[in-house]
Amino acid sequence: MPRDEWDSINPGNYKYFPTVELVKAGKAEKTQKPAASSRLLFCQYSYCHGQTDKECNELCKVMINKGPGSELRIEMIVLDPQPVHDVDACFRGIDGDVIASSSLLAMIPNTLRCLVDCGSSLCDIECTSLCAHHFSFKNRKEYEAEFNDFIRRINTFKP
Repeated sequence: MPRDEWDSINPGNYKYFPTVELVKAGKAEKTQKPAASSRLLFCQYSYCHGQTDKECNELCKVMINKGPGSELRIEMIVLDPQPVHDVDACFRGIDGDVIASSSLLAMIPNTLRCLVDCGSSLCDIECTSLCAHHFSFKNRKEYEAEFNDFIRRINTFKP
């Protein structure tokens, strides 16, 4: 990615989301399986807030091995970057109105946010725990807003 695109993301604009740490982790993981490491980092920073909580990070490892994952979550964030309003919404997903605004998302009504990250319906246990963990943070709403903003911005770099 050209340097000027990354320059448009100022880490100083993020008070709660550790932008610099995620970029460093992404560069370190690049030598491994790129798709798997990207999904793991996405999970760890989405639900575990990039912290070294062993249980949360292990749940992410289990989850990414249960399904192929999906780019749909990125599209979900781009369409609706607002933080989810409660833990059920984390597990349940986004409203049908938002889904209907995208032809790709329209194919899967009642999309489950966490299960989309998993790419399989076999992640009920992991998603229940990951969503509960994410909602255990007092700054969850601010963190999620910044995380979604970061994801939305880097998505604009795609050709």
